[in-house]
Amino acid sequence: MFKIILALVPILAWSQTSVEPKKDTSGWEVKFNAEGYMGPKTDFKLLGRNMVASADSLLSSHGGFDKLYTKFETTDSTAKLSYGVWQKASAFQKHLADCGIEISTEALAMKIGLNAVFATKTDAEVNQILDELGPKLTDQNRIAFISQLGGSLLSRYDYARTNQSDDRSKGIVTPRDMIEAAQNNSKSGVCRDMAVFMAQTATRLGLKKTEVGYKEELKAFVVAYSTDGGGHATVLIQDAKNPNKTNTVNYAYVTSTEGTSPLKHLLQDNTLPSVGTSYRVFDSNGKYLIELPSNLGVLLHEMGGGKASQLDPMLRSENSFASIGLANPKEGLSVNLAKGVSADGDSVNAIAANMTDNSETMPMWATGVLYQSTRDTALKGKMTTLGGYIAAEQVIQHKPFVLEMADGKLDAQAFMSFGIQLNIADVKTEISDSKGISMDSTVKGSVGGKVNYQSNDEKSKVHAIVVATGAMTKKDVRDEGSTTFDLRDITGSVGTSQEIASGVHGITNITTTIRRSDLGIQSRQEAGLNFKVLDGNGQVVVGHEGQIKGRSLAFVPGSTQRVYAEASYRDRYDNDISGGLFCTVQGTKDCGVRIKGTYKFPVKKR
Repeated sequence: MFKIILALVPILAWSQTSVEPKKDTSGWEVKFNAEGYMGPKTDFKLLGRNMVASADSLLSSHGGFDKLYTKFETTDSTAKLSYGVWQKASAFQKHLADCGIEISTEALAMKIGLNAVFATKTDAEVNQILDELGPKLTDQNRIAFISQLGGSLLSRYDYARTNQSDDRSKGIVTPRDMIEAAQNNSKSGVCRDMAVFMAQTATRLGLKKTEVGYKEELKAFVVAYSTDGGGHATVLIQDAKNPNKTNTVNYAYVTSTEGTSPLKHLLQDNTLPSVGTSYRVFDSNGKYLIELPSNLGVLLHEMGGGKASQLDPMLRSENSFASIGLANPKEGLSVNLAKGVSADGDSVNAIAANMTDNSETMPMWATGVLYQSTRDTALKGKMTTLGGYIAAEQVIQHKPFVLEMADGKLDAQAFMSFGIQLNIADVKTEISDSKGISMDSTVKGSVGGKVNYQSNDEKSKVHAIVVATGAMTKKDVRDEGSTTFDLRDITGSVGTSQEIASGVHGITNITTTIRRSDLGIQSRQEAGLNFKVLDGNGQVVVGHEGQIKGRSLAFVPGSTQRVYAEASYRDRYDNDISGGLFCTVQGTKDCGVRIKGTYKFPVKKR
């Protein structure tokens, strides 16, 4: 479905041109804002429970797998001589065929392999089974194996571990713990423990032996998020061949997402739909990697006056909304009514208030949004949410150090910031009433420095900034008591502005983000012109962004290879309009358009 969004944020400040805004900032003004995005649909499919028919279901009408396999082992001497998974599956398939039962060797191998995993005594034995099983399975059957593993684990869910007052809620439950519990017919593990077991299994199944070691064909992650009244964790698997496709496994349920909208790949639309404003992503061993906003979180942040880039430096919004309100630029206050649609399909009505303090040493920004949203879900019908979103950021910086030089001026400044996003929501679906209040919070901080140079004639400018960002999170997704402040990413940006004609500046900008090792490095490069036009300022920019180190991951902003062109105009009264064309040049070839416009006028006559 095509959506209209608006989100074009000029990368370089309008101060690089010479036409200054001429507006009255002494009082209140009425402000209209509209943003829209039109682009290709990101295809989301619910493949359902056990996406490939299991041996259990295929043999149910013939007495069931266990009964048939037990008979095979006791009556067929070949079974006693075939120790490998595929050898046993092949022999069993021939045995069934002789009995008039048709079934594929792959379906039998997955079931025999799964049973063998739960019969092991050591992790080395598990790896041996998966190393034999994985290379001969198709990617679809590898995902199917993970879903069958998830369904088996769910049958032994330890509900006592969800009780925070119970000792079993603390610490880590390992795959070995869950295997041994199955052997003893006891309960062990909850969603977060099972998701790590499934992610580790997916990664092992996807290992391909090469001359220099092993290559990961399947990249698996654990995604933690807020649900109605609680939290949940699922497995996200990057497709081995298509960089724009992922599969999400929630126990036995599988969903597939294909497209170039990164945050859409994190959407959880299964038996436990996501309701929050953020996702936390962990590697297959449960170690923290990154926190990313949901499309709903981005939309609420924008409705409150924020920008998507505040939530992630490489993120571009794909939401659409319009707002009208009152603003007092001098006092840094605004209030508005907003209506919009997120890229995930959340229809949102909101009232928002914003406060900004641009002091020299301690600038701050805060917003509060009360909202009502609805979204159609795959299994729960229409989901309705009443909630409140709060975001705030406090920056502490010293006054710039200024160095006067013969040909210009250099200034440098260090800074640090602290930020929080909090979402509190009451959720109801057509299938069930609210299970309680859901809460989603993000605490982050950053430290960095920036340097600016300007020539005496103001024709040449250079800027550079480096920021290291961290977030409060769990050390291990499985351990509720393991809280730490973890470095999330390092972003560096350098740019220049050079006057090439009277009132015309050529500009360049390079932004590079270094994320955690499993997420690689993303970069954005652009060049363009700033110029005076129609008693205002114009800007045109062309650029490229994408992964420059590490594997391209569909859910990571800035990872997909794109080229783009943007144009902006701002008049002397600070009204603006902008638009951009963004085209993917990797995997699925498609283009999207962003449009944004703002118009304001003072309550009193200008």
